[in-house]
Amino acid sequence: MGPKELVEICCKIGREYPDIEFRPIVYSAETEALRLFEQHREHLDLWLFMGIWPYYKVREHYAPEDLRVHMLAISPQTCASVYQGLAQVLAAGHDPRCISIDTLPVTEIEQAYLEIGLSCEETRVKELHSAVPLEQVTDFHLSLWQSGDTCCALTYLKGVYENLKRAGVTVFRGVPSQAAIRESIARLALEREAIRAARSQIVVGMMRTEQSLLEPRKKQRLYELLLGFAERTGASVVPSEAGEYLLFLTQGALAEATSEYSRLPLLNQIHNEIGIAVCCGFGIAPTAHLSQYQARTALDMCRQQGGNCAFVLNYDGSVVGPVGRAPVAEYSRRSMNPRIMQIAEKSGLSVATVTKIAGIIKKMGTHRLTAHDVARELGIAQRNGRRILALLEKAGVAVVEGLEQPVARGRPRKVYAVRL
Repeated sequence: MGPKELVEICCKIGREYPDIEFRPIVYSAETEALRLFEQHREHLDLWLFMGIWPYYKVREHYAPEDLRVHMLAISPQTCASVYQGLAQVLAAGHDPRCISIDTLPVTEIEQAYLEIGLSCEETRVKELHSAVPLEQVTDFHLSLWQSGDTCCALTYLKGVYENLKRAGVTVFRGVPSQAAIRESIARLALEREAIRAARSQIVVGMMRTEQSLLEPRKKQRLYELLLGFAERTGASVVPSEAGEYLLFLTQGALAEATSEYSRLPLLNQIHNEIGIAVCCGFGIAPTAHLSQYQARTALDMCRQQGGNCAFVLNYDGSVVGPVGRAPVAEYSRRSMNPRIMQIAEKSGLSVATVTKIAGIIKKMGTHRLTAHDVARELGIAQRNGRRILALLEKAGVAVVEGLEQPVARGRPRKVYAVRL
């Protein structure tokens, strides 16, 4: 993703990697990046951003647990990028010591100036560590130029470049070198191999039902459904203790069967045909023994949620779930609701997270939520539940109505009225 001319260079270099399909996504301004990402995210495995600002914009918009794609950015943070920009300034006859520069770190600029024997004491720099509003970067350059502190501007942001041109500022645009693009594509290829290896990792699943209450015909049908799931995913099914089954499959097969951990049709199929709720836990770890331990922990989390869902527990402690919980899955089909998208934009949360909160409200039948409620329903830490509610409060759709004393010991919990 990036401006047309840079995307074309990227795709041309990408021909050296015939086993990777490169799809160009072009924007006319960096501010379009988030919309384009939302539009295409379900269809792509890896993202390569032609600039650091769009990368920050997308990354900051989503909670870490919702951003389940791999992203890289071609960063111009090298001395070579400084040389390229200064060459334009010098060729136009301007003094490179009296300019304003954005995006690049001061250390890189100082190093580049030192190597060509120039002082950068009068050079004004605005580093980028986040997706600050482009108007702020434009004002940074414009105010310095209008006050006479600089003779021109060097920007690595297409939108800022066009803003300054319209304002009559002498401005030059820096872009990543072909060497930087080539290096980033090589990193992307390595990332792809790492993803392939991860998707081949063995996952252990543990499924529990109240099988002792089933008549023989329904027990047989349950086993048939599990065998059908195994056939579709290349898994193995092993009956364990009474009412339990072990599933062995790859991480890639699990991700595909759950639409990247968003739903698990097998649970609904069992519920609809046999009339029982199923608890399911999947564990991902370096060894089968550890994976089975993780699966048991995930299964316990599912039982605490009331069943008929699944949890996935990674070796690093991260949790995905509940997967397949009907109310949330049902509401997720409305995730492109304009109101939901507006709240996501204002709060800085992802559309998926706001949709899940709406699903919790629908399931619980009340607009009054605590961080404990959010954490329990989404299978996340309470601090993350507090963060989500605080962001919704900041967006003006949640208000603290009072405090709730937990049954066990602990601090009172804030009760929010959340109206989406």
